[in-house]
Amino acid sequence: MGQMRTISKAGWTPRELVAADGRRYTPSSFREERELLASGYTLAPPEPPAATEPAAPATTAPATTAPATTATKPEPEAPAGDTVAAQKPKTTARSNGGTK
Repeated sequence: MGQMRTISKAGWTPRELVAADGRRYTPSSFREERELLASGYTLAPPEPPAATEPAAPATTAPATTAPATTATKPEPEAPAGDTVAAQKPKTTARSNGGTK
């Protein structure tokens, strides 16, 4: 059986939750978030980043220009809870509770 993740209440940041009927709510404490998740709320999907530049008008480009696909795309942001877990390698430690 797998081991549960350690919860760091000091490092908790508010995350937006969604009720079954679509209402959005941001809890004010770790405990409130846990209670809402247990009662049927789910994590809200991340909203797409707002476009900072207006879209260029569609025109026919000469064949000598580079294709528009060479521009780099920003990487999507990971949920707040996954960033620490992704950076640290998983390790397991066992203790039999007795003497060596």
